[in-house]
Amino acid sequence: MLRINKTFLFDADGTVWDAGGLIKGAAELLRYLKQSGRRVFLVTNNSTKSVEKYLEKCQKLGLSMSPSEIVCSANIAANFLSSKGIKGPLYVIGESGIAEELNKVGIEHFGIGVENTTCNEFNATHLRENVPGILVGFDRYFNYVKLMKAASYLSRGCQFFITNEDALLPSADFALPGTGAIAAAVRKTSTTEPTVFGKPSKAVWNFIKEKYGGDEKTTIIIGDRLDTDIQMGKVSGLHTACVMSGVTSESLLAEVRSDPAKEELLGPELVFPSVLEIYQQLIEEDKMPAEQ
Repeated sequence: MLRINKTFLFDADGTVWDAGGLIKGAAELLRYLKQSGRRVFLVTNNSTKSVEKYLEKCQKLGLSMSPSEIVCSANIAANFLSSKGIKGPLYVIGESGIAEELNKVGIEHFGIGVENTTCNEFNATHLRENVPGILVGFDRYFNYVKLMKAASYLSRGCQFFITNEDALLPSADFALPGTGAIAAAVRKTSTTEPTVFGKPSKAVWNFIKEKYGGDEKTTIIIGDRLDTDIQMGKVSGLHTACVMSGVTSESLLAEVRSDPAKEELLGPELVFPSVLEIYQQLIEEDKMPAEQ
């Protein structure tokens, strides 16, 4: 089933690399896919890095990737907002990755970085006029004043955008709340329904398909998270493969397999220990004669 695919979408952390570096077989698999005429995209929900920063990381890890092969949530958000004619100024809860992507498409923004206004100092004079929307991404400087500003802009009728809704970031020793935790706080302050750009939203595949082309029947997404990578594949009509090198445990997979509703939404078609086994299987499949 692997060899029918012409386009391969890869999650990054837990799939292609982890805290220790490249996962065994990742470089070989990506190289083989390109040499065999298949397309490769690295798809990440991480909004803290721009396409260029991810390109630098790939180069340091020895992966040969081009900017067009890297799809990050900040890049999708910036391109979507630009396509809708939004010029800003946008209020942004986020970090440099979002700023760089918004700058590339000429969207004015403010709010990134340390918020120096205290709760006691905050009043309506700290709010800007004519703000068309707010964009929420991961922000290590998120605090109550930023939440007050976001809620205030939404109460004035601003549009609401979120880069992704990952609840937690990968961490072995302690919990690292992700963008989803920040976005949930903002969501609770308003009835405005947000537009979400990252996995599992179909917006990710729509972005790739519209910009680079592609066919759902010959595209597969490979990742370690059922509720982002695999769910995105399912809602987008793609083939799906889960690797057990990241956050998904055998017990979680068994739980999903035992519940028809969860299986339909989160169950992967294929499961592999890691990308190394995908590489090995694809080589064997490619040796087989083509079906008539």
